[in-house]
Amino acid sequence: MFNLTQFLRSFPLLKTLDVSKNRITAFTNDSYNFSEFNLAVNLSDNGPWMCEERLIRLIDRIKTQQKFVFKCSSPWNLEGMNWIQAKSVFDTDTCRKCDCFLANEQKAMAINCTATDLKSLPQHLPINTKIVNLTNNHIEFLTLPVTTDDWLHVRFLYLSNNSIASFQGFEGTKPLKNLVLLEIQENKLEQIPKHVLVQLSAISDLYLGKNPYVCNCNTITFQEWLHKHSKQIRDISSIKCHKSPPISGIPKSELCPQPTSPIEYLDILSGILAFLTFAILLKLIYDWFWQRRTGKLPQFFKINR
Repeated sequence: MFNLTQFLRSFPLLKTLDVSKNRITAFTNDSYNFSEFNLAVNLSDNGPWMCEERLIRLIDRIKTQQKFVFKCSSPWNLEGMNWIQAKSVFDTDTCRKCDCFLANEQKAMAINCTATDLKSLPQHLPINTKIVNLTNNHIEFLTLPVTTDDWLHVRFLYLSNNSIASFQGFEGTKPLKNLVLLEIQENKLEQIPKHVLVQLSAISDLYLGKNPYVCNCNTITFQEWLHKHSKQIRDISSIKCHKSPPISGIPKSELCPQPTSPIEYLDILSGILAFLTFAILLKLIYDWFWQRRTGKLPQFFKINR
């Protein structure tokens, strides 16, 4: 532990302080009262740091060029973060309710808000957030904030087990176009419009099952899309209408049965008129041949005397 304030008070005229290549991992409590000094500090080749919020705020006030190589070792969610990333976590209100951390081997910024009683998408995310997990909440609408900059780097979005009934507010946006994975199982989707399906086509991994889809003639377009993109849809067997087989396997004749209406009265009348017309035509032809052969008018044309 290094008492920065006590050290600087011993050298009041100091303008530059180089404490690089030491083993400093934290400052004492007194150091956080540091506010009266104006100097450049070299903290390189120290740490990794125990990154509590007041340390990050202190580093923010110190004139140092080593903020980008600054690395945290604790707490667990800040492990591996540099100063910029750690400061972003502390500056983001969502991270006070959710876990914000570096995930996987790529050290991608992730936010996990599973089962935190969220009712809408988070307005703010830490810097360069790539993974957002919002499963098991009460989100109804995919309405993004007016400024979507925080969402532009998101590549993996988990929305399962919410109350989402449509893509309204999210369709056609850059964040949707940037996704490589979308999980939206167990929501309230009854249908997905054709223009939204076009946008989903660019996503590599899709999970759309266990929604209460409605099967009707419009479902044929959805079925054809499922067949075309079956390699991208990881749960195609669980995409069903109520108590039906998977939509991808339902015959089109069952999705959109053709109506079998009874013969209308006008159809019957048309048939009768056609028959009478044909019969009259035959009678005229017969009478014509009769007159030519006998020279007499047919019985029908005789004049009574």
